[in-house]
Amino acid sequence: GYIARGRYALFNGDLNESRSQLANAEKLKPDMYEVFLLKAEIEMKSGSQTDAKNILLSLSSDLGAPEWIRFMAENYLKKIQ
Repeated sequence: GYIARGRYALFNGDLNESRSQLANAEKLKPDMYEVFLLKAEIEMKSGSQTDAKNILLSLSSDLGAPEWIRFMAENYLKKIQ
């Protein structure tokens, strides 16, 4: 739920709320792939392209990650390169 609320806030322009929801998700389950993806999306939106790229590269090359996570990470990487 925190991830969904965080992405909703992010895509509706509320970066602070998105970060707040990310923090909630990290407390609950910090190793969840969706947490890392949301973190990368926030970094992209806030202008931290290098941080976003590092997270996305890690996600796209992690064979343990769900296929949709790797796919989204690869698509975001194409946008910022």
